[in-house]
Amino acid sequence: MNARVALTLAIAVTLAIAMAALVPVAQADPITWDAPVQIDPGGPAPLSAISCPSAGLCLAVDSDGDLVSSSNPTAAPPAWTTTDIDGSGLGFNGLTGVSCPTSSFCAAVDLMGDVLTTTTPATPTARWSVAAVTQNPLSGISCPSASECVAVDQSGNVWTTTSPLGGASAWASAAIDGTNALTAVACPTAGLCVAVDSSGTLLSSINPSGGATAWAGAALDPTAAFDAVSCA
Repeated sequence: MNARVALTLAIAVTLAIAMAALVPVAQADPITWDAPVQIDPGGPAPLSAISCPSAGLCLAVDSDGDLVSSSNPTAAPPAWTTTDIDGSGLGFNGLTGVSCPTSSFCAAVDLMGDVLTTTTPATPTARWSVAAVTQNPLSGISCPSASECVAVDQSGNVWTTTSPLGGASAWASAAIDGTNALTAVACPTAGLCVAVDSSGTLLSSINPSGGATAWAGAALDPTAAFDAVSCA
């Protein structure tokens, strides 16, 4: 074998090794997912949010004003109950968010600007209290505890309360995002809230009820809209 052939073979072997190193290695999914199951056959309204205060209780909401809940969400087949809590059977009030910090308190919001609350979320037929908080469509809610909730609307406002069961007058608003539509909010603790909007902006606060100046924003993805946010 002459030197030129040997060099060519050496280069070919080197390139083959390099290309092999670039091929992604399939990684096992650390989370095992069950097959999708239809839990709201009364549709066709899409599910818009879900909250599970414990492994034995999950509550989802849909755009027809229905609550879809289960006290055994991992059962086979899963047992879910659909209850109209915000549509008077007509589906006018689309629910957009739900937050259940405990198994004895949940709050939900709708496109009519209402906040709905219950202290018996495990009872599907229980009546939810409705407070007309704003005329703006509410798009998300997060309650770090049963004594504090933060909601966002589609006009750039954040709504806060330290008395979620206190009715509409217990809520206060602050314009934190101009005229951008806020799409979701997550508050893992009373000292941290993060909201996102339809313009790719993330806003955060360590004092969510402190007014507009207590929130700071950053344009993370100006070319796209954020749909959801989660903070643990």
